[in-house]
Amino acid sequence: MKSILHDEDFIATNLPKELPAVQAAPVEDGGVAERFFKVKDFLPDEVTVVKPKKSSDYPASFSRTFYIAPTGDDKGDGSEDAPFATLDRAISAMEGKPGARIVFRGGIYTLKAGFKLDGAQNQLATKDAPLFIEAYPGEKPELTASYGFSGKDFAPVSEKNTDSEMLSRFNTFIPNNTANIYVADLVSLGFTPDMYGENSPSGTPILYIDGEAKTLVRYPNANEPMLATFVSNEDILKQPRVAAIASQNYAKYKDATDGFKLRISPENAFYSHMSKWKKTDDIWAALALYAEWERGRYQLTLTDGENGALVAECSTNCRWGLRYTEYNDGYYYNVAEELDADGEWYLDRKEGKLYIWLTAPLAPDARVSFVTKTLHCFDLSHIKNTVISGFTFWGTLGSAIRLTESENVLIQNCEVHDVMQAGMLLTKIRSCGVIHSDFHHTTSVMLKLIGVNDRKSMTPDRNFIQNCRFYDPMTQAEVHMAGVMCCASHNHFHEGLLYGGGYENFFEHNCESIIEYNEFDRGSQTSFDSGPYYCSGFPSEGIHIRYNYFHNINHSDIIVYIDDMACGNYIYGNILAYGYDGPTDRGLGVHLHCGAQNVMYNNIVVNTARAGISDSVNYCVKDVLDEKGEKMNVQHRIYSCGEVKDTYEVYWAGSNSPHWPVMSEATLNYYYDFFEGEGYNRRFPNSVIRYGELAKHIRNRAAKGEQYDPRRAYWSFTEQKGCKYPWGNQPLADFLDSQPDDTREIYLRSTSFSYIANNVYLGCTCDINQFCRWNVLTSVVQDNLGLNKEDTRFAQAMAGDYAALAKPSMWQAVIPHFEAIPFEKMGLTRK
Repeated sequence: MKSILHDEDFIATNLPKELPAVQAAPVEDGGVAERFFKVKDFLPDEVTVVKPKKSSDYPASFSRTFYIAPTGDDKGDGSEDAPFATLDRAISAMEGKPGARIVFRGGIYTLKAGFKLDGAQNQLATKDAPLFIEAYPGEKPELTASYGFSGKDFAPVSEKNTDSEMLSRFNTFIPNNTANIYVADLVSLGFTPDMYGENSPSGTPILYIDGEAKTLVRYPNANEPMLATFVSNEDILKQPRVAAIASQNYAKYKDATDGFKLRISPENAFYSHMSKWKKTDDIWAALALYAEWERGRYQLTLTDGENGALVAECSTNCRWGLRYTEYNDGYYYNVAEELDADGEWYLDRKEGKLYIWLTAPLAPDARVSFVTKTLHCFDLSHIKNTVISGFTFWGTLGSAIRLTESENVLIQNCEVHDVMQAGMLLTKIRSCGVIHSDFHHTTSVMLKLIGVNDRKSMTPDRNFIQNCRFYDPMTQAEVHMAGVMCCASHNHFHEGLLYGGGYENFFEHNCESIIEYNEFDRGSQTSFDSGPYYCSGFPSEGIHIRYNYFHNINHSDIIVYIDDMACGNYIYGNILAYGYDGPTDRGLGVHLHCGAQNVMYNNIVVNTARAGISDSVNYCVKDVLDEKGEKMNVQHRIYSCGEVKDTYEVYWAGSNSPHWPVMSEATLNYYYDFFEGEGYNRRFPNSVIRYGELAKHIRNRAAKGEQYDPRRAYWSFTEQKGCKYPWGNQPLADFLDSQPDDTREIYLRSTSFSYIANNVYLGCTCDINQFCRWNVLTSVVQDNLGLNKEDTRFAQAMAGDYAALAKPSMWQAVIPHFEAIPFEKMGLTRK
């Protein structure tokens, strides 16, 4: 493999600056495997592991140093003895000359506004004279947006400091519950109503005591299981117009169908408590309304309904609509009656009083921090050749760092915790990286790193995340990475997932990116329908998911989840292991969901209850049968290198939601742009054949005044009879235009042409589960080995002895071309 270090850049890596054209045979003639090996051989064996930069290595910057301190004054000269108070003042002291050190002394910086920097007008740094914004050696600057007071400001609740109605609410379920409740009068502490913050769909204010985040009052309590949202579909009184994908894929709208309405009947698990709550206008709920993987925060109005039931109504839409499933659950919060667990708190905004339930009184010197402001601690744009190093960020409803439209920025040695919008929000960036940093106890998005993502030209973004730890999330920990030729390597994800783009933002996908040498343990603990690595949508293409260690996965259904038509992705050299004996209908090593031209090569898959790899049926197909009227599906249980195939009627299917509107103009232009772009055509010719033809068809329909509607995409065997491949007899756009009904999108989704080779399956119930397209198995499946749990090597795997199992000598007697898996290099390399 090639490995060229681009040391002319400020941040030197060997990520390619240009993606070459790869000529390969047509996909149906084996071009998938051919292209995979050519691209694999072009890439470096390992993306350069970037080391933290030192300002002392840059004399032009090190010679100019300005200091900032929590007690600083912008009237000072910025020296160590007379530090500045703000970043703005330090930047002005640079007088437009590139290169400097801006050093933050240790201590807590309580921010009224974020530190802002826009380099659009000034060249603040060059490759040889970069800008360092860094911590003073041996000190820890902490940036927070919290308001501070102390334990002495709280007093036991009594009739003197709390009105009778609130006392009654606190004692609703537990007699004398107020004996454990303490109150602080925020008005007397100088708070005004604009300082209280708001509950919102993106999060809530945060209360800390001595650095530990407490829980906004909720039912059930945080240490108790959540309760079922519905009893049945009969509890859905008003179904909204679905907002799923609408904000990204489809036209924006607002009409009388906005919002939803639920019946809370006496049979509902929440009813016994909800029926006793005061019906305020600030009751909130975190509920799964469509599926267990779809959770949102909703402000509800409670009213009395018929036959003793309650009615809960929300004026805003949920994302996917409402339906009953046994896995839909959640909790309600911000309800005073439920203040009954150690560390729970409640804010009476009308009276300006903050209540907290405690098993023991607060020490007078306890440090109390209340986070109610939405700001970005560092708000940066249009900067280059800059290093941000050594900061701790916590306590904001915004982000630690927002960085946009910038190049060659390195963020290193930072810690981020207890932020609500995103740990770091980095967008429209190139050649930027986050290294040697820790993210924990944040809201769902711990880090968002999004490149310029010019899919038309396929210009590499070359951003990277390396040697970072992501752990202890508030909810589900997610790292979002998107762009062309980006890299996430040598990171540790604990109870989290790396998200490679999809329906959360249709325009943010990965293409030709590299996910390598990471360690993922446990995986998501909040959703079954997820995986430690996830991407969706066919623009998520050409991703190399290689040499990663997935282990002890114990909740999510899938480990590597290639969802919703994601095509042309390469999964090789990984160890994918479940750590428990889960339900027999769950547990997939790799799930290829409707996409084509994917590769699974040279992996070790362990202990999956459902299958080692699933090449799934298209979920836009309903009741697809062969000529004999039988469902088309093939499962493989491989006991040796030869293929032993058993055919079952196991089948999974679904259909597009009838609520989705037609595509917006913005979405169509997104399709057109990269299908018609020279760069994309050069890199993915086979995809252009398939999906570019769809784009042509949509335009043909538009010229006739017709719209493409994904709701009508059903297919039957007889409709394709006589056509081996849909593009085989005539141009696909012409073929689709000739159909008497609506778009036959299924023709674009229904062939797999995947390449599944050199894989070992240890103790998997089923090794390979494939949907058979048109009764013809279009994927190449060869040199796979399946072993039952009785094999001694399964015991080795479950004991974590992968150093031996990753060696070729273990398998080459039966898989001659099995390649070594670099187990010893997986995970963090930082000390």
